[in-house]
Amino acid sequence: MLMFCFVSTCLAQKDFLYVQGNQLKNKCNESVILRGVNYSVLDDWSFPANLKTGGERLSEIVKSGANAVRIQWYENYNQTGRPAYTVSDLDSLLTRCARYQMIPIIGLWDLTCSNDWPLFNQHVNWWLQPSVVALLKKHRSYAILNITNEFGEYEWTGDTTTALYIFTTNYSKAVKKIRQAGISVPIMIDAPDCGQNVESLVKGGSQLIKNDSLKSILLSVHSYWYFSTNNDSAAMAKKVNAIAQSGLPFVFGEVANYQTVNPATPCQYALNYQRLLPMLKKNNIGWLAWTWFNDYCSQREMADSGLFRKLNFWGNDLINNANYGLKTNAVRKSCAFTPSTPLPNNFCVLQYVSTNDGAALLQLLYEFAQLQHAWLEQSEDGIHWQVLQDVAMDDRKGQTNIRLNAISQPIGYLRVKYVDAQGKEGYSNTVTQKRSDLGTLQVKIWPNPAKDKISLSGFPAKSQLTIYNVFGKPVLSHQAQTQTSVELSISGLSTGNYFIRINTPDGKYQTLPLIKQ
Repeated sequence: MLMFCFVSTCLAQKDFLYVQGNQLKNKCNESVILRGVNYSVLDDWSFPANLKTGGERLSEIVKSGANAVRIQWYENYNQTGRPAYTVSDLDSLLTRCARYQMIPIIGLWDLTCSNDWPLFNQHVNWWLQPSVVALLKKHRSYAILNITNEFGEYEWTGDTTTALYIFTTNYSKAVKKIRQAGISVPIMIDAPDCGQNVESLVKGGSQLIKNDSLKSILLSVHSYWYFSTNNDSAAMAKKVNAIAQSGLPFVFGEVANYQTVNPATPCQYALNYQRLLPMLKKNNIGWLAWTWFNDYCSQREMADSGLFRKLNFWGNDLINNANYGLKTNAVRKSCAFTPSTPLPNNFCVLQYVSTNDGAALLQLLYEFAQLQHAWLEQSEDGIHWQVLQDVAMDDRKGQTNIRLNAISQPIGYLRVKYVDAQGKEGYSNTVTQKRSDLGTLQVKIWPNPAKDKISLSGFPAKSQLTIYNVFGKPVLSHQAQTQTSVELSISGLSTGNYFIRINTPDGKYQTLPLIKQ
């Protein structure tokens, strides 16, 4: 039996993202150019508990205008003290991305900059677990799979011919296994040499695509090119032109403003991203900024504490630049998404932002399909409540601020009562009423340099203290309970440079250098 159909109709029958030629397309056959950010979610040790309290930052990232978010994930984070996380937690993140109409790109970070191919082939099995396969099938309309971050070597091996053969052969085998498991989403493959080598993907990209049964491969390069271009605009233009002329589906998986070459001095080189991004715009090449927050180099964090209202220069420029910024250039395509999908974790959370004598500023975080109405309530004993004021729900993106100008009791309790779209009543968490804010965080550390122990003071109770090595990997963590000062043993750390970061319960943080003798 013969079947006839218009080409556009046949293509529209796909219910997943796919790659055609050098373009990414959705199920309505619309071309999508990725313009977004990287989100280091598992470097946030408050995750996944903060899924239920509004602490994860997708509701902040969406305000940037991004149409895509590359999500850092690990098979095994491999650090004592890192809270457990599950595929269900990842499901919650992907569902939130769908509601915000941002394309999620899920990648594994365990083997970053490794060249251990037997370990790589073993690592691919994570994607083949039944729970992960089911997850990707559930989110196939809008998800992208990034097999592993920055794996393999090319020029660094000294034998590029052999290296390219090994790279394309092993990645092709991995793609075949993933397709045989029934996963149809586009597969993103990072360039070798820590993601930086353009030549290898220009040479080997066609073979990788040919070996994919669905021909749905995205080739990703990361723009840390200080040594290979001397930060020279003409040299960078040559690389971008090589990508454009290849006709292959490229995306810049990481674009940054700083690069680390010597681990002892993080972010010592400024990168000329202001020249690079217009080149990518001219050639319709997608890009993802490194990073929203949680980076050991604070200059590369777009938003302090991950909050949109705390954008730094880097974040503000990436978002609001009239030429290449996300607000101007990121286009969200609603076809693939179903924003009414129920969330795995609904929440309505109240928290202090700051307080002053006689006044308080609170923040309500919520994530419902519709929030019909809300009121701020107060109680002296936590049992008997009275309405203080209406809550203006003028920000439908997940948060609104509440200013309380008259506190009738010196100590008491506050909560928000709400009515949802179905007319059901509910309540936020309860917060203790207080009159004085923590003020500016001024943590002190001594001795520094130190050999065996360090002391820290000047932070509030329930703060999280984390020591990072120069590669941004957490090596020691301590959760303060009632303490506002603490003594930590660092005798188990290797000699060298570190950073210690203090995160307070209300979102403040401070990062200090530490030298271990």
